[in-house]
Formats: sequence, structure tokens, C-alpha cells
Amino acid sequence: MITRILPALILTTSLAWGAALELPERSVSSSKQFVIFADSPAIRAKVSTLAEDYKEAFLRTLGIRDEWKLNIILNLGAPPPNAKRPPTHQLGLYEGDGNTLKVQLDVYDRSFLNSANFELELISAILLEYAYRHSPTRAGRSFEPPPAWIADALHERMRVSRQGVQAAVYATLLASGQTPRMEEFFNTRPDTLDSTSRAIFRAQAVTMLDALLELPDGKAGLHAYLGVPRRQRPDPREIVACFPSLAGNRETLGRKWILAIARSSAANRVNLLERRETAQELDRILDMKALPDPKNPNVAAVSGP
Repeated sequence: MITRILPALILTTSLAWGAALELPERSVSSSKQFVIFADSPAIRAKVSTLAEDYKEAFLRTLGIRDEWKLNIILNLGAPPPNAKRPPTHQLGLYEGDGNTLKVQLDVYDRSFLNSANFELELISAILLEYAYRHSPTRAGRSFEPPPAWIADALHERMRVSRQGVQAAVYATLLASGQTPRMEEFFNTRPDTLDSTSRAIFRAQAVTMLDALLELPDGKAGLHAYLGVPRRQRPDPREIVACFPSLAGNRETLGRKWILAIARSSAANRVNLLERRETAQELDRILDMKALPDPKNPNVAAVSGP
């Protein structure tokens, strides 16, 4: 799919569909990078915090400082384009005043804000800015969206930090007895998958990211890989080339990927309980109940640990 950079005139119309419409209220995030347009202050505050949280997770993953160059415009509740079947959202790279670039996410359907796909688009916007902050281009030229698997991997890492590892999903990857193929994985379009296949893809994505981060040059390699625009369906050779420790060997990355999947499949086998929860579980396990003695009806039943 060819996506082209639009001039500032198109950007303006997405923020005010017609001269008669007024611009919605806006908020600026704590880092000043995200500019959020929405009528609801609560929505602006929530999205601002969410965007900064994902950016912080991204920066922490790569071990870099926040040195953003391009603003990210989040236009929530924008009038949809004049089409029979308008999309729920659109992520683009626009040329603004002074030949500057801006990343913009237009959300046309407000229900989209409550979906996991909205969070994925936020991550994609962050990745898009990171790729193009040092790669200037002009209106009318095509630009490359960020690799989809990276967005899913970062989203899954954030989910795991909040909810823990779903070991059963990772175990499913090993139960088939077939080694996942990197070419097939990198060429997958996650937006076309059903919910079960998408969960498996996210498990593959986050373990691939883990495998890369465990390399001696993991963070530096990811910086080299994500710091320039890449094709949406990357070649494994392009990824391996960014990590000198792999010595150009795709098989080495494949083995490390399988090991990362195996470790995740064994996670959460033991759950640690707090002292109060431990005492409750012990009381439940050790609880004994003795029935009344039929020969001595005056003796009541006995129970307790």
C-alpha cells in the first residue's frame, strides 16, 4: 500500500471540516509532543496520559532519552471523510508550515477510542515519528508505516506488565511441534487475523522483541532498525543486519526466538501469595471436620485446622 504525505492544507481540513465548524478544545501532553483535540476534557486527559505511558515504555525499551522532533496530533472525533464507508481512523504523516513534518492520528468513530486497536495506533504514531525525525521528506511522496509486529510487541509488553504473562498462549506455540517461520511471521498482516490468531501473533511478536533485546547489542540494534523508515513487511535479513552479534545468521535469531517462547510458556507456574493470602490458603487446606459421634449424641461436630 502506497501512503503519501499530504500538505498542510489537508491537515487543516481534518481539524476543521468546513469553515463553519469551530476547532474542538485541545490539550498538550506533559512532554509537549502530543497535541490532543477533543470536546471532552476527560478524554483529552486520559489519552494524554496513555500516550505518554506508551512513549515512556518505548523509550525504556530502547534505552534512549526523549528527544522527539515531530509533533503528534491526536484529532479525536474528527468529521469523517466524504465516503460511503468512512474508516474508523487514519494515521498519516503531513507536511506543515516551514517544511516541517507532523504525525497525525484522526479518529472518526469515537467507539474506536475504547478498543485495543486505538492503543496500537498510538504506538504506531510514536514509531512513525521516531523513524522520520531524521528522515525529512516532502508532500506528495510516499512514506512507510512502521512494522506492524513492533507495535504489537510493545502493546503486549505493556499488557504483560499490567496483567502478567498468559503462559497458555505461549505454550500453544510450542504444542504444535512446528518451529515458527520468521519469513511468515514478518509478512503477517495482524489486522487481518481473528482474535485467537491475533493473540498468538502478539505472543510471537513480544518473544521476538525479547530475543532481540537479549542480544549484546540488542538496544543499539533496535535503534538502528527503527531509527529509519522500513517497509511494512520487512525481510529478516534487514533485521539481522542491524545486529552485528548475529553475524548475519538468521538461524541464530530463530533459535533465540524459540528459547524466548519456551521461557514465556513456563511463566506463572508458581504464584506468590501475600502473608494474609497464604494464611487463608493454609486454613482452607488444613481444615478438618469430624462428624458427631453417633454413640454420643451430646458431642457436637468438631472442625478447624
